Amino acid sequence: MVTQIHITTEHPEATVATLTPPRKPAAERSSRGRAERRVKSALSAETLDLHYQPIFELFGHAPVAVEALLRLWDGDGKALDVSQSIFTAEQSGQIGMVDRWVAGRVLSRLGRHQFSEGLRVHINVSPLELLDPRFVQGLADAAAEIGVEPGEICLEITERMPLPDQSRFLLRRLRSMGFLVAIDDFGSGWAGIGTFADIPADIVKIDRSLVRKLHRSERARRVFVAAVEMIHSVGQIAVAEGVENEAQLSFVTEVGCDQVQGFYLGKPVPEGILSASVRDWRSRGQ
Repeated sequence: MVTQIHITTEHPEATVATLTPPRKPAAERSSRGRAERRVKSALSAETLDLHYQPIFELFGHAPVAVEALLRLWDGDGKALDVSQSIFTAEQSGQIGMVDRWVAGRVLSRLGRHQFSEGLRVHINVSPLELLDPRFVQGLADAAAEIGVEPGEICLEITERMPLPDQSRFLLRRLRSMGFLVAIDDFGSGWAGIGTFADIPADIVKIDRSLVRKLHRSERARRVFVAAVEMIHSVGQIAVAEGVENEAQLSFVTEVGCDQVQGFYLGKPVPEGILSASVRDWRSRGQ
């Protein structure tokens, strides 16, 4: 049984209006409608699933966390495009249903001590959901009810969408409760240096789009180094995303990145084999 987080997905009308994009062409609206129906159908038919991708310390390559990644299937068990479905769920205001499902699933597993490996768990949360203070309180109440320590959970907020002032306030509240906060996809979206200085976070994950350019661009390497230095200057943990080969791993290690995530060290795995995978990751890092 998945833990339920009892909060509403409704947001103030004015807020929704400011985040609603211009009316799209008919073909795009039709595609969006299909994606919205997929999300609703998956929630009702329970064809959503979670896989977990490890995050490693760079020195010793010991796993320190796993990120819960949503997987979406159709009625025949065929994998669907999660990114498109999540995007349309955000645009239509339905993302709260998905965020609460993921959080409830992770909390249930934590409550049953199925993350006894001692790893923190990263959960992706839309900035839109952080417009509702009831999400924050619902998460805290659910964690307390089943005996989960807030420090076991890290909420990842993507940089690809603007973070309103109200969301920043609620992130500070989450951190005051003991939850960890990570900025995901750093360097891919809206945040400038001034905005970055005001983001209440413990961890910053440098976007894979920059990591992919490290082997062919001196400019990309300099930008990456500057990003790591800036993250460290405000006392945050720097994580390199999308590391897929030895050359990338060597570079991010050399420049002092703290942690790494990517297929080279560990691909996402289903819940059912997570414990065995953690043992394997740890044995390889010894």
